[in-house]
Amino acid sequence: MLVLTQNGEPHPLSRDYLQYPASGLFAPQSGFKPNLFGTGGGGTNLEILLTPAMPYSDPNCSSGGTNLYLVFLEDNTNRTSMNRTIAMFSSFNGTLWSTPTALADDGTADFHPRILTFSNRMAVAAWENEKVVQPDSVSYAGMESNLEISVAWYKPATGWQTAQMLTANNYISHTPKLAGRSTNNVLLTWISNPANDAGGSSVEPNQIWSSKWNGSAWSAPQLAGTVSNTLVKYDLAYNGTNADLVMSVDMVDDSTNNDGHELFLLASTNGVWGNLTRLTSDQVPDDDPQLAFDGQGNLILTWLKGTALSSAINLNLASAQVVYTNIYSSNLADFTLANNGAGKLVMLWPEPSDNDSDLFAMFYDPIYQTWGAPRQLTDDPQTERGTTAAFYGTNELVAVYNRTMISSTNDLDTTPVDLVAIYHPLDEDLALDGSSLNANPANPAPNSTATLTVEVLNLGDQVETNVAVAFYLGAVLPATRIGQVILTNAIPPQGSNSVMFNWQVPATNRPVTVFAVVDPNQTVPEINFANNTTQITLVEPNTEIQSMTWSRAASNLLAITVTLINDGVISNSPTTVALSQNLLGGTNLFSQTIGTLAPGQSQQVTFLWNTTGLPNSLNLYSVLSGAGIANNFSTVNTNSALTIVQVQPPRIGSSQYLTNGGFQIQLYGTVGQGYSLLASTNLVNWTTISSFTCTNASMYVVDPVSTNYSTRFYRFSR
Repeated sequence: MLVLTQNGEPHPLSRDYLQYPASGLFAPQSGFKPNLFGTGGGGTNLEILLTPAMPYSDPNCSSGGTNLYLVFLEDNTNRTSMNRTIAMFSSFNGTLWSTPTALADDGTADFHPRILTFSNRMAVAAWENEKVVQPDSVSYAGMESNLEISVAWYKPATGWQTAQMLTANNYISHTPKLAGRSTNNVLLTWISNPANDAGGSSVEPNQIWSSKWNGSAWSAPQLAGTVSNTLVKYDLAYNGTNADLVMSVDMVDDSTNNDGHELFLLASTNGVWGNLTRLTSDQVPDDDPQLAFDGQGNLILTWLKGTALSSAINLNLASAQVVYTNIYSSNLADFTLANNGAGKLVMLWPEPSDNDSDLFAMFYDPIYQTWGAPRQLTDDPQTERGTTAAFYGTNELVAVYNRTMISSTNDLDTTPVDLVAIYHPLDEDLALDGSSLNANPANPAPNSTATLTVEVLNLGDQVETNVAVAFYLGAVLPATRIGQVILTNAIPPQGSNSVMFNWQVPATNRPVTVFAVVDPNQTVPEINFANNTTQITLVEPNTEIQSMTWSRAASNLLAITVTLINDGVISNSPTTVALSQNLLGGTNLFSQTIGTLAPGQSQQVTFLWNTTGLPNSLNLYSVLSGAGIANNFSTVNTNSALTIVQVQPPRIGSSQYLTNGGFQIQLYGTVGQGYSLLASTNLVNWTTISSFTCTNASMYVVDPVSTNYSTRFYRFSR
């Protein structure tokens, strides 16, 4: 296993990670046991299979019915560094994984094992195999030139048969792919490069080779095609007669611009490979093609096109469906595709969430040919990488991957990495968005017509059709059913749909409660019925504070006026209004209870506040309570705040022009005190307009000649 140093030279991965406790322990020996499928309440169950594991375990799992097999790389501590990686095998019986065994222990390094599993419990594996034991001094080129393709068959009664090396040359052969539906008809492809260029280029093109298993022997390797640019990734599908190999090719050698990645097709009919066909020609990356068959035998192609995970049926890219849109990232460009054998597909990939990374999945329904929305499968601080997935049976998803804690102070040379499995039963779970039930109008009046709306959620992994939503009238369930709506369109996994129901509001002078229930007859085998119901109270009063004002009644006395209104649709009950200073709910200054208010009726409450000794700046709060707002439609305006800045007299209040041309000024003074109102045009020379004794908290004085001046200033003094 090689990594790049800062100067670009490859060197073997350090073995420091092996120095952590529990090294090399697999699940049965370490005390970790997987949860039984279906016993986790519909949630995802996680199990650590191996810790610490090879940092690049490159797991690959495959299933045929309830036969679920896993191959992965392990560090064989009995071997030297350059020969350490050994391809291992384990089977899952629905409860436990078997103790891992080697595919073929020839003492040389193995890479990229891949497995194909059949319903008769047989399996075939292919992997990259160093054909000789390498010294620690071997160069990277020396490793490449000795990399060959090996295959082996697994039979339940006897285990793994003797491995066979299909290539024997002096240049690199890598990336094996297996496809087939029968143990008598399996297709294997791989990539070779006579120039030992692992990526390939226009100068050193890649070759795609194939071999076919007929039930007793592998055919001689056949050159399927030549790719004259860097081959990024590819996948293979084979229905027993025709094969399709779709690859992502970098059209500019060694380019760092992903926009140059395009899809190409290499197809075989009855064992004859055709010419290379270009599928895309655009200015966005086309990456990670993945192939699978649906239940009707249609070929489903999925790939990352720019920022969108895309899907096309039978290679009809002109009618491709955008499955999910996000930013272009190496995470999405490394998604994996799994098939349950009946056409149910799932795409999995790691993506940043509330954590640095979590595993997400999207499920495909072959009947409706639709993808659901992403569903988060993990929620932990570790980072996921190298994901593989398969189904145990048709409705249980198993994903295996490497997991590690990434930080600014560690790296994969020294940080322990786990080999982890999660078990996710495909469940069904209909729900109602608890906050979505509403009416139009929002608070309908008695004897009116209202439209009820609620959002139905499909939180499961299956497409749901003909979903029923019933509406009930009553204080508690069971109550009187007032109607039902059947959704005629399908709701995809993790999708939603809005339901509308026209309702004749009954004649009443009391609030009513309306319940909405999805799947009221419980015809869907859901994992959680607790989220199927939501409710709303309608036909309510709405007592609120319409306004809160103040005026000066005397030099040390303020008049606080609170105006209440019931703008609901029925009469309210008695309501108490309370005033407090400085803090809402603080020391009570005043409270008063008013009687019933009819819809649209308002009433004022006045409090005379002696402010002697109080500061000029005051904060006053009002709050409503009592039976009058117990069934209030809204709590938005049931409290209010008022800031009072009281300037001690004398002071000037409001002013306005009168219809006769005079200018009226409001003056506040101390009752019994004499005052003068003066005017000026330049703020230097002042003329007395009026001298008087203040007889009220505020008085009005008129300047009859103000219109004779373009600018006029006023001042008020004793």
